[in-house]
Amino acid sequence: MKMLEYVASNCKKNKRLFFTALSFLCIGICKAQAPANDNCASAINIPIPNSGYGLGTFTSLPTNLTAATVQTGETYAPAIFVAALDKKSVWYKFSIPTIRAVRVTLTQPGTTITAGDAGFAVYQTSNCLPNNADISTKLTPIVTFGNTYHPCVPSGDYLIQVSANLNANGPITIQLEISDQTGAAYDHPNQAYAFGTVGYYAHRIDFNTECQSIEDATELCSAFATPTDYNKTAWLTFKTPSYFDYIALQLSGTGATSYFPSNNSQPIKRTFGYRLYKGDAVTTPISSLLPLGNCDSLQSDGYYAGYRMYKCNDFDTGTTYSIQIFIKKDFADDIRIGILTGGQVPTKAPKPILADVPAPNAIGVLPFSAAGIMTSIDDVWGCNSRHNTTVCNPALPDTGIVYNGGKYNLSSFAGFYRMAGKWGIYCTIKIFRWQYIGSISSWIGCCAVYPIYQLY
Repeated sequence: MKMLEYVASNCKKNKRLFFTALSFLCIGICKAQAPANDNCASAINIPIPNSGYGLGTFTSLPTNLTAATVQTGETYAPAIFVAALDKKSVWYKFSIPTIRAVRVTLTQPGTTITAGDAGFAVYQTSNCLPNNADISTKLTPIVTFGNTYHPCVPSGDYLIQVSANLNANGPITIQLEISDQTGAAYDHPNQAYAFGTVGYYAHRIDFNTECQSIEDATELCSAFATPTDYNKTAWLTFKTPSYFDYIALQLSGTGATSYFPSNNSQPIKRTFGYRLYKGDAVTTPISSLLPLGNCDSLQSDGYYAGYRMYKCNDFDTGTTYSIQIFIKKDFADDIRIGILTGGQVPTKAPKPILADVPAPNAIGVLPFSAAGIMTSIDDVWGCNSRHNTTVCNPALPDTGIVYNGGKYNLSSFAGFYRMAGKWGIYCTIKIFRWQYIGSISSWIGCCAVYPIYQLY
């Protein structure tokens, strides 16, 4: 009897132990929680230093896929769906403020999850939940452990959806590799296109703008209401010649189409930013270059160029200057940058000062014959012929001479004698707006010349 009671007692104890163990097992399973980034809205951020401009490799903390779920309304990239990796998912996110070369890698700390049981897709959006229209056109979905890469990933916010089948039970990580080597021409200051010494003709260079980038926020142009929209730049340099009257900077399309291709044959003006620096960006840090004024803007529809004109006293001769062009983030057409230089030599005789009038302007005694002899000279109207720089009143009034609605404020002088030892006269030509007038003046010394005969 006692033996039976002992056996019954032990059976009751074992039964209680069994149910206790079963209860603990149930609690362990029932309380297994989904990972923190199970839903899109809770995507784990992969921080990139320097306000997103940082370069290098950045790795997320591991996330265990075991208890991950599918969010209501969640969709999958076609390749992910076909591979049946649509039974659970977790989310990550990152942001880049300019074009970058990006590699996204799905990996795991060990070998718990079999290759092909997990994959991922990258979406260019910050909106949850994304759909197939948001899938990055640069970073292809991958249906196994591995990576997707593109050298020209646009700026913006990105979501990474790591999805799997039910066999994927274990930790995974996402790794970002970010580089500024986008393959774009003239993208960095030390890669600037060199026009060299600009001569008396037009210079130009054509290039594509899709993959231009900036190094950091210090390159942004403050002339725009939203500087971060112009987060792509190109760099060029030129050297001024030993003499010039003007230098024109131009921006337009390449001429392959009437207007920019993205204008869809419409004359839509696109805005670009530009900044000039004194110094060579190839060999000098940007912070050590001397800015010439503030960041400015140019507009072009591709056919009509946007331009800025610079006079001879705006630049030093024989000096290297750097150009920085700012491009809007959604603009990807080809553009042409041109530099036109005018003027080769200064005016020979800009003032009516006998000692400063060289040959051939100093003609001397005019040859004579009954039939008449033509005597002529050649000169140019350079920067040094401007009245406001010669300081020679009243012969050369600073404000110029107004005639027939036009203002004439450039002068060149020539002198001759009608007969040796007799009186001399000088011919003054003033030009403006490609018109000219002339006058014959009595020489009475320096700038006190008054016309005695006018050829209007």
